[in-house]
Amino acid sequence: MRLLLSDQPSYGELPRSKFSLAPTESALLQNTSDAVDLEILPSDAEVTIKVYYGNNDDLAEVNLDELLEPGDPLWPDKLKTKGELGKPQGAYAVDTIGVPFDNPYRALMFFSGLDFFSNGDAAVCTLHGDVWLVSGINNKLEHVTWKRYATGLHQPLGLRIVEDKTYVLGRDQITCLHDRNGDGEADFYENFNNDGQTSTSGHDYASCLETDAEGNFYYIRAHEGVVRVSPDGKYHTTIATGFRNPIGLGVGKNGVITAAPQEGNWTPASSIIEVQNGGYYGYPGPRVSKQRPLGYDPPLCWIPRLQDSSSGGQVWVESGGRWGPLEGHMLNLSYGQCRMMLVLREQVNGVAQGGTVRFPFQFQSGIMRGRFNPRDGQLYVCGMRGWQTSGLKNGCLQRVRYTGGELHMATKLKVLSDGLQIEFSQVLNKALATDPKRYAVSQWNYRYTADYGSLEYCVSNPEQEGHDQVDVLSAELLGDGKTVQLKLSEVRPVMQMKVEYDLEPEDTTPEPSAFDHVTAIKSLGPEDMDKGKELYAKFCASCHGQQGDLTLNPLARRFASDELKFGADPYSLWKTTSYGNGLMFRWDTVLSATQCYQLVHYIREEFIKKNNPEQYFQIDDDYFKKLPAITATDAKRETEKQKANTGE
Repeated sequence: MRLLLSDQPSYGELPRSKFSLAPTESALLQNTSDAVDLEILPSDAEVTIKVYYGNNDDLAEVNLDELLEPGDPLWPDKLKTKGELGKPQGAYAVDTIGVPFDNPYRALMFFSGLDFFSNGDAAVCTLHGDVWLVSGINNKLEHVTWKRYATGLHQPLGLRIVEDKTYVLGRDQITCLHDRNGDGEADFYENFNNDGQTSTSGHDYASCLETDAEGNFYYIRAHEGVVRVSPDGKYHTTIATGFRNPIGLGVGKNGVITAAPQEGNWTPASSIIEVQNGGYYGYPGPRVSKQRPLGYDPPLCWIPRLQDSSSGGQVWVESGGRWGPLEGHMLNLSYGQCRMMLVLREQVNGVAQGGTVRFPFQFQSGIMRGRFNPRDGQLYVCGMRGWQTSGLKNGCLQRVRYTGGELHMATKLKVLSDGLQIEFSQVLNKALATDPKRYAVSQWNYRYTADYGSLEYCVSNPEQEGHDQVDVLSAELLGDGKTVQLKLSEVRPVMQMKVEYDLEPEDTTPEPSAFDHVTAIKSLGPEDMDKGKELYAKFCASCHGQQGDLTLNPLARRFASDELKFGADPYSLWKTTSYGNGLMFRWDTVLSATQCYQLVHYIREEFIKKNNPEQYFQIDDDYFKKLPAITATDAKRETEKQKANTGE
């Protein structure tokens, strides 16, 4: 056991008095720059240790019991915010809990973990070391109160409440926070377990904090893997390894443990992994054996970049039936695209496989953690903005509320020897559901290499980039009216299969006026330059650098010096920005068509024209003649984004 004894703040060069120790073999004192490290040595017998404080000629005995008594509150302010109820989007609505970004402590609100007390109040932790208590979480969210509960924790990325005790996972340890005098502030930070090893490496963070039915704790760290800590904190065991820079983990009451690594070296794409004891999942390189011929254990599913570029944690729907028809299903949270997916999971001969389906809504920041509130049975998510996320705010705390409306999405998947069986949440239109032309199926593989991520390769020709189309030979609607059985031209092991369908009646809503690319480019001016600068700083600089000359992502383009391999003219850059290409993230889910042109305009004029003139495309009348015709699809997207931005 160690105690730091200090008579001053841990900064400045102020003179201080001395601590000293009465002669003993049970403890050691060691001076540091601004404090004294008191180490109490292990002993089977009860020992008495005397610590003295003062100058050599005037020593006074220190009463440690008195020093350990809680003091006055350090953060007495109770900050008031108001929530905003979202409009229903089918079966669910996304409500936003107001966050006190402007607070007396100038604390940053990059949320990294949350959980609930038995009374329905929440505790949330922030990347920068705080824990906040949040009360007033009710149906209307009109009077939400925030109070700072703890601070000084080391980059916490997980929080769990067990029997109304708050446990927080930092880079250094799991800390149990105690409020011994009931004033709403933690006054004892207990080291619950610090057996995990950390370093100064940027990716050496520990993430998530979950528990199983037996009370064991779980977290994940790149070099440690998935770690189990016993309920009493005494035992620390790695159960699986091979995860690249993970920030996502999940543990269900059914005992299933899942993890989500980050795409990169030896990790060809995002994925959800169903963790097995002794499993190895590929990073930092193959470990080939008779039982592991690929060099790694395959995931539950790979997730294509356009679906999710960076996964957070997984959450099991455990709401007592209060969150609609998805009880018992797994959800995957997307930090990269600020979205949530339903995981369609099946087991074949004891091996799990599956896929993901997006929910229609988007969150304000890169969501990483989710919990169901035991009081109202609704899902709450939190997240933050940072590396490669489309998040608009530094942090968010939002609620996904079941409205009682009808859910329209695929909910179950089964692979057959000659096709697929897909169950939907609602009764389908038979004429549409049995029309094979209403479905499109494609498949592809990735390459497991030391390169950063992987391109997508044809299954039929592994050397060729692209997808193979799979013919839908027939579509049968089964007796429940909800399940479709597709007969395919082939079924074979692949890393990725994409199933698209259009089972909704034709939309009779008039299409918006078509989007004119020529007019959009010609109209770009100084005001668009300013807006593009703001968008670049918010969405692009974290990969391409503030000045377009530094790639913080190994494969990102340096606009100020590199060749732009997907085209340097405005329309080509717009397409790449909007819909992605190769490893490039797509932004059409976040930005309107006009905003993408504003972004392109800023990149061309500020970085390419000034510093990389060989890549600066000169526009003339012939160029405009070659642009595609005006499109209703882009116009529809423009209208949808404008409505989203104005809250219509």
